Amino acid sequence: MDFLPISPLSQFLHTNYSATEQDISTITNVLCKPLETLAQLNIELERIDRERHAIKNFIDAHNALLAPVRKVPDDTLSEIFIRCLPEDYNATRSLSEAPLLLGQVCRRWRRVSLSTPDLWTSLHIVIPTNADMNLLCSIIESRRKGVEAWLGRSGVLPLSLSIYSQHCSGYGRNVNVLGCIRRFMESITQFSSRWKKVELRLSDECFGIFRESMGSAWDGESLPLLDVVKLDLVDRLQVGMSEHLKRAELEFISKFGDAVKLTSMSLINTAYCTHDLRLPLSSLSKLDINPAGQLHLTNDEALQLLSQCTNVQYCRLPKVLMITRSTSTVVLPRLQNFHTRIKASSNYPPEPATSSDPNQIRYHTILDCITAPALQTLTVEFESYSTSRLLTQVPFISLLGPGHQIRQLDINMNLSTKGMLECLALSPELTDLRMRFGVNALDTCTNIVTELIPSVNADINPLCPSLRRLFIWKNRADNVVNDELLLKLARLRTNPEVVAKGIAFLEVLHARLDRHKQIADLDEQVDELRRRNIDLVLTHLEDGKDNSWLGQVQRERPSATTGDVFWAH
Repeated sequence: MDFLPISPLSQFLHTNYSATEQDISTITNVLCKPLETLAQLNIELERIDRERHAIKNFIDAHNALLAPVRKVPDDTLSEIFIRCLPEDYNATRSLSEAPLLLGQVCRRWRRVSLSTPDLWTSLHIVIPTNADMNLLCSIIESRRKGVEAWLGRSGVLPLSLSIYSQHCSGYGRNVNVLGCIRRFMESITQFSSRWKKVELRLSDECFGIFRESMGSAWDGESLPLLDVVKLDLVDRLQVGMSEHLKRAELEFISKFGDAVKLTSMSLINTAYCTHDLRLPLSSLSKLDINPAGQLHLTNDEALQLLSQCTNVQYCRLPKVLMITRSTSTVVLPRLQNFHTRIKASSNYPPEPATSSDPNQIRYHTILDCITAPALQTLTVEFESYSTSRLLTQVPFISLLGPGHQIRQLDINMNLSTKGMLECLALSPELTDLRMRFGVNALDTCTNIVTELIPSVNADINPLCPSLRRLFIWKNRADNVVNDELLLKLARLRTNPEVVAKGIAFLEVLHARLDRHKQIADLDEQVDELRRRNIDLVLTHLEDGKDNSWLGQVQRERPSATTGDVFWAH
């Protein structure tokens, strides 16, 4: 390069040579001119960069005038904005999401967004509870005003609201904070005549305030549009309240049931099962009941409840305690998704599955009393009084086979290989399978996975030829299928030759395993299979990585200044 001087030390450049005192003087003289040139070039580059930015900004400003979106009419722009809203959940007050994000683009977009009522008909509201007590009231008040402004922009349209509060014992006796929360709740309940969908995930404290803010006079007529209600008392594990509060909760929930358009009711961690509540069961398409603690229905109560749910499509029942053998039957013509937890009491013994072998046992449950021709998704958790004996027949055999169309099955029970094979053989159209087995079903999981593996050469179909998604949940290390068998299943169920024979491509295989990896290059094999577009996840106990510091107590102590732990995770 002609613009660079010849270096007298060129033979030492890019080596570990250390300059002498004489070399230092030489280097200083050699670099004098290049340093001056570099400074001039930097000045010139800054000038060019300024010119470049000025020209680019000039061009961009004029090109913006040509943007097609500027020609879009306001009403069309409103429709575009509406389609920016989330579909699966309510909008939030985040500046990085619609609708607030849209109002930050320009004055016109802000004007259009604020004047489009449909943009403001859904809102997720978080009640502030975790903050310094000296600041909490001002935070709650600020958020209340924001929520009122938001909902005020929705005009007279139906509203979809979700309200969430965390448990915080610190404000429980602070009169000022409780007053602020009450005003916040009242600012929400004043719009109750326009509620269409309401989800309440509240602590017991906030639920009590919300209940009071609704007043004592409201009824179904004050909720003319209400279609969906979900109540989840997030911090309630057991029911430990006075009878007065329980009655207040019962009356409150029952008033929701008076809403004339109600079709969906979800009650999570409440103090009641459904037979205590006044609900329009015949009008509901969704009924989801999961009460707190050990609350349950008897088998006869459950069947009595289901007999009233003539239009239900999704149903999750509280735990059903089998006390006696039920003789009544229930027809649910529209039921598509059913979730039930069944427990056999000590006074309800199993019965022989066959007349020839008394060791082959099964339980007659409420599922044997149900006819559901449209049922596609079934979740069953079954617990027998004695966990030492394996079931040899699933307690829902009547819902399988001809005339039924189970596509998704989730089971958790102490089931033998024979019982599980019979179940799956009767479900050839099964696409989704979730398996969790009891502690004594040592070989069931391994045997089932083996039967699911197809053969490349044989023309015999494997078990569940339509299976696309498989989930295996660990119970204990000695009844979990091995890694090699799972890899073989994934490999053959994604083999083009197998798929060409009409066996469904396995899209998802997730296994949560209560043990360590068994294959050294397991991660590499999993990555190779994922390239076939299978969602393959095998979760094991974490192997130790850098354990060289273990036993050094000094390194396990937090830093006195930062509180950080010294070792790297």
